[in-house]
Amino acid sequence: MTNQPLWSILHFPEISGRLQKWAVKLSEFDIDFLPRTATKSQALADFVAELTTAEQPELSEKPQPWILHVDVASGERIQGIDVILTSPWGIRLQRSRKIHFPVTNNQAKYEALIAGPKFAKGLGARHLHVYSDSKLMVNQLTGSYQIKDEVLKRYFQLAKTLLQHFAQAFLFHILREMNSLADELAKEERAGAMNILLPAFEDPEVFDIDSCPGSWMDEIQHYLQTGELPNDRHKARRLRVRTARYTISHGQLFRRCYSSPLAKCIREEDSRTILE
Repeated sequence: MTNQPLWSILHFPEISGRLQKWAVKLSEFDIDFLPRTATKSQALADFVAELTTAEQPELSEKPQPWILHVDVASGERIQGIDVILTSPWGIRLQRSRKIHFPVTNNQAKYEALIAGPKFAKGLGARHLHVYSDSKLMVNQLTGSYQIKDEVLKRYFQLAKTLLQHFAQAFLFHILREMNSLADELAKEERAGAMNILLPAFEDPEVFDIDSCPGSWMDEIQHYLQTGELPNDRHKARRLRVRTARYTISHGQLFRRCYSSPLAKCIREEDSRTILE
């Protein structure tokens, strides 16, 4: 309507009368008319510039722990252990084992505890919170109780060694009813449960927790952490191009994806553990 000439507006008495009233009222004030500039495009440009220059947020600055629940089921019909591992992202993984040699209930508790950290370490966990309803075992490992049984001493030394491989590892004693899920799973007879044929302190595989064969990840991770390149110019160029798709967060290697979150990189030996 403002684009129409004044004479066309005056042909409408109602509109003309309203404009006159407003003109009289506003004449009391010292008001200057300024044309409105186009600010929308500039505001959008400023927003985009601010967004792209801002520091991109990384994964959580404070490392989130993996949660491990361990329990056993001892009886005449079956002796089994079960570990439930929950990742910081809420993914729950479960592993069951059947014990095929004579053990006491306390020894079985240690078997479960030893199997749990090895499982977590294979998945790349560095911060671990362990929950068990065995007050004896938790207090022995935290130093509150002394150990007199020779077999438990061997279990104790192995469990302590495994827990020291984590950046942080905490043990918590909980009531049995709070550990009901692990308890129910440990009592189940499942065909997929793996067998334990030897005590953990006699099983050489348990001591391979730190074994790290060569992997495709090593060269990329080394360059991202140190900035060192191969002496060969062509190899150095290929490594720089390849490494541009990867990043390191909290000591873990991740691959950047176009339409999904960062993908965690794992070693070949760890992939077998995950598939189990």
